[in-house]
Amino acid sequence: MNKKVRVRYAPSPTGYLHIGNARTAIFNYLFAKASGGELIVRIDDTDSNRNVSDGVQSQLKWLSWLGIEWTNIDNLYYQSKRLHMYIACADYLVRKGLAYVSDTGSIRFKTTKKVYSWIDLVKGPISIDMSDSPDITLIRDNGVATYNFATVVDDSLLGISHVLRGDDHISNTPKQLMLYEALGFLPPSFGHMPLILGPDRKKLSKRDGGAMQFISQYAEQGYLPEAVLNYISLLGWSPKGNEEIFSKEGLISAFDPSRLLTAPAIFDPVKLRSINAAHIKMLDIDSFYELSKEWIDFKTPNLKPILSLIQNKVSTLAEIPSLINGLISPTLNKDSIQTLETKDSLNALTVFRSLVSSAHSLDKDYISIMLKELSKRTGLKGFSLFSPIRIVLTTETKGPDLVSIIEILGKKTVLNRIDSFLMRDYSESD
Repeated sequence: MNKKVRVRYAPSPTGYLHIGNARTAIFNYLFAKASGGELIVRIDDTDSNRNVSDGVQSQLKWLSWLGIEWTNIDNLYYQSKRLHMYIACADYLVRKGLAYVSDTGSIRFKTTKKVYSWIDLVKGPISIDMSDSPDITLIRDNGVATYNFATVVDDSLLGISHVLRGDDHISNTPKQLMLYEALGFLPPSFGHMPLILGPDRKKLSKRDGGAMQFISQYAEQGYLPEAVLNYISLLGWSPKGNEEIFSKEGLISAFDPSRLLTAPAIFDPVKLRSINAAHIKMLDIDSFYELSKEWIDFKTPNLKPILSLIQNKVSTLAEIPSLINGLISPTLNKDSIQTLETKDSLNALTVFRSLVSSAHSLDKDYISIMLKELSKRTGLKGFSLFSPIRIVLTTETKGPDLVSIIEILGKKTVLNRIDSFLMRDYSESD
């Protein structure tokens, strides 16, 4: 690669950071970092009628949340502040006889009637015949530059070397190439990525509020930014080997633009959950504990050990309350109570209570010995033996290792929960 890599992410603040836009930003970021280059952010905000008030803030906030860093963080480029540059370039083309002022006051470029070709970074050789194309509007009659013209001027003046974008922009590329040629600017290298399709194989739309398509929604549902970054990076790019779980540093190290895919990427929410679960499992318990603070009441004693019991079962942070609720404050429902009121269950709980009561401490080794003794005294094994204890302690019939549950809850809590049920049972039997 001969030229210094300088790429850009140029969102329009007409909406919020969407999965498709995020992927464009991510691939440009990875390309820049992997190449020792730069990513700049430019706000294409000339369409003032469609801009939303917090569109820019949203874009920048959620880019940062994903871990995307850009070179001009303290000096964002806004197209709305660069209108004088576009008008100057348009006047230059008029003076050269390559553009003209129309009857309604707009400036239009005389389309060059030929075939434009380029080697696309993703799709390979592409040629488009512009012989039948109409003239291109450069400056509208309200003095605002059109997308294609402003993009060419900005990408040239900002030194953009490569443009990675969605393949819905392919039809814009020959128009931009002829403008680069007319202005005497060297065009960047172009790469056009297939769009992302939903599970229904239809194009994702950022204006469809019925699906989780905005990055903010994933944060609200308890997805980790590193997991979302990881997953979106796999939408249209194939790393070498079979590895799919990457840190940001791992993605940068592995990223190769030649492995960008030509087929449409299918958004798979199940795979995203799986990748998120993998990233949660990799957290140390202190980090998991800190992330959990947004989701649960932290007045609970022994919360960190309790969280350690469910960490490997969490797909999103939003699941934490339901997974630990039974461990923190079990409330038995009617079906659970009926299950526990069998002769075997009551016998198992009564004997288990006696063993716990006589124990000096409840460490894992002693608990294992105690459960073997419980089996010996009751004649019960497996599910019949463990299920009543698990239900009383957690309200669930399955879950984390029972020995670990007993150790973490401790003698006092275990006895209180057994007594709470047995006393209820006795009172109802009178």
